[in-house]
Amino acid sequence: GDVAGSISKRPIMRPLIDILEEKGDEIFSNADSIVLEVDLEKELVKKVLELGKKHNMTVYNYGINGNTLAVSEKCGSTPMCVRYAEMEDDADYVVVLGGANDRNYAVPIGEVDSTDPHTFCGAVRQLILGLSEKYPHARILFMTNYHRWDEHNALGLYELDYIRAMEDVCRIYSIPCFNNYKDLGL
Repeated sequence: GDVAGSISKRPIMRPLIDILEEKGDEIFSNADSIVLEVDLEKELVKKVLELGKKHNMTVYNYGINGNTLAVSEKCGSTPMCVRYAEMEDDADYVVVLGGANDRNYAVPIGEVDSTDPHTFCGAVRQLILGLSEKYPHARILFMTNYHRWDEHNALGLYELDYIRAMEDVCRIYSIPCFNNYKDLGL
């Protein structure tokens, strides 16, 4: 199976390196590939590549720094709610971490039942439905932003507004959503 994940900007990653030192074999042994965001600390990338090689995994990079989940003309690149379709077809595990750039580019949140990919809720919904169809047997995990900003964006929305919106949409589809803002502990 595959493990897929990406982060848009990075916090201090040393604790993740420690986790990989301790539990990396357990994490990597059940997958045959991993998606790696290239905007990570060199030591963490090295550890992931070592574990991938040890367990005969293919390492994919689908992460694009500055990318949004939603369609946004300000972003300048294809959003995650569209790009997922280009990913490899045989993932057993898919991890989605996003929303920071949606907040930065002032993407409207929209309603929790929105189908408009120009809104954050609509993009999360589109991504959940698309990933669920593309990977019907995969375990899918969404992860919120971690704490970075206390100020609001141009729409008057705070980081927590996007975090709550992601959690709300994921809850509708019974998709687990890890709240990095509240529970990461870094």
